[in-house]
Amino acid sequence: MSAMHHDGTLPHPRFDGDPRVPHQAGRPPLPVTRRSPAARPPTATGRPRGTEPLTVADLRARGIGRAEAARRCRPGGPWQMPFPGVHVPHSGPIDHPERLRAALRWAGGRPGEVLFGGLTALELHDPEPLAGHAEHDPRSAPPPPITLVVSHTRRLRAPAGVLLLRTRHLPRPVWIDGLPVVPVARAVADAVAPGPGGADGDPAAVRALMTAALIGGHCTARELAREVERFPRDRRRGPARALEESCAAARAFAQDSLREVVRAVVGAPPREDPSAAAGDAPIAEPLWNVELRAAGEAPAAVDAHWPGEGVALVLDTRECSTGTALLPETSHTPRCSPLTEAEETAGYTRRREALERSGVTVVHLTPRGLREAPDLQAVVIRTALTDALDRPPGRYVTVLPR
Repeated sequence: MSAMHHDGTLPHPRFDGDPRVPHQAGRPPLPVTRRSPAARPPTATGRPRGTEPLTVADLRARGIGRAEAARRCRPGGPWQMPFPGVHVPHSGPIDHPERLRAALRWAGGRPGEVLFGGLTALELHDPEPLAGHAEHDPRSAPPPPITLVVSHTRRLRAPAGVLLLRTRHLPRPVWIDGLPVVPVARAVADAVAPGPGGADGDPAAVRALMTAALIGGHCTARELAREVERFPRDRRRGPARALEESCAAARAFAQDSLREVVRAVVGAPPREDPSAAAGDAPIAEPLWNVELRAAGEAPAAVDAHWPGEGVALVLDTRECSTGTALLPETSHTPRCSPLTEAEETAGYTRRREALERSGVTVVHLTPRGLREAPDLQAVVIRTALTDALDRPPGRYVTVLPR
């Protein structure tokens, strides 16, 4: 029989250090693959080494039979069995990371054949902005089930605490803390899909989840649209409309972020050098959401424009666009074919070139830049306005409200 620790736990045969506990002296930390460069640190559980969930095959390899494992899992014993055939070799509370690994060991299969999906995946990707929209109160209700995405060919019967989503299209996993997770767009689609594990048809919950994913830059609108297209045709309209409304909310949020950045520039002298800025007037408030027209050029819509300096701001919101327009519920006007990503890019390019031919300096901004480096965007805008003071005036441009 294999040697045991004094608390009834088994020594782990594969790892020299547990990735869930702080770095131990003399042992290099295990590599952790994450999607985001600003990765969250591993959860510290405080468990001793050797408490990873063990399957019946693991126990058999250690010389422990079913009867002995069952004896250790009795009430008051040193072990627990959170899922059928999976043993946790300690008697303390089972924390969330342990439940996740136990569920994964229960499902079995080769690496990448079982993935965490739905709200479970969203919590792993980014727990506060995403899964926070579906928080539960542990005092009034048990924790939500762990969502696992498996192939439709797997013959599994989910135990209590596990929700199985069967699919013919198993996505490539994103590895977070050593756990296989579906991409964010797929996780959102699983969480809002009609049926078990979905948002139960609550339009507000669906919009909130999609909006949080778009505003946070976790995925693009087109990625979400491709996942929504996989829904049954008779259940697709509600999520599709919620996605368009979420896109509008994400664009509005990006425009508000742009106004905050511009607000930091307005009122200050365009030149930072006090001696050079002595004769310069402070930067004025721009004209917001206007259309610029020059002779011989197509009209070009911009988000902000300084007529005196000839500087325009264009907010590139392609990541918040599905290429379609939102129509009223009562509208019977047929939708035109959605724009492809290449067609949208070509439209931005044509607009910028038309403005530059008219002598307008175009500052191209993105929601990601405003979200991750707002101070840098303010410097870019200030630099464009400063350079405009030394540039000859361009062509006459008519400014119209949008």
